Amino acid sequence: MKDPNSGELIGVEFYLFLNVFREEVARGYDYKAVLTALRDQGHLTPSNGRPFDFRARLPGVGKVNCYRIRSTLLADGASDLV
Repeated sequence: MKDPNSGELIGVEFYLFLNVFREEVARGYDYKAVLTALRDQGHLTPSNGRPFDFRARLPGVGKVNCYRIRSTLLADGASDLV
């Protein structure tokens, strides 16, 4: 991710397919509750007008709906989310 003012790299973003997040990342939890916590803490970047998902053009895949998660999650730790 680049700073819109300076253009400098300020972080990494992870693009997760919807089914992978639901079946693997949030396994054993209510995935909507996990997404809400991520969004409320600023780790999830949805598209405008969307509650959770992001419309991205991914290399080799094309346009897909996915979850866009900021690397700030790793700095803050995941234990406070749920």
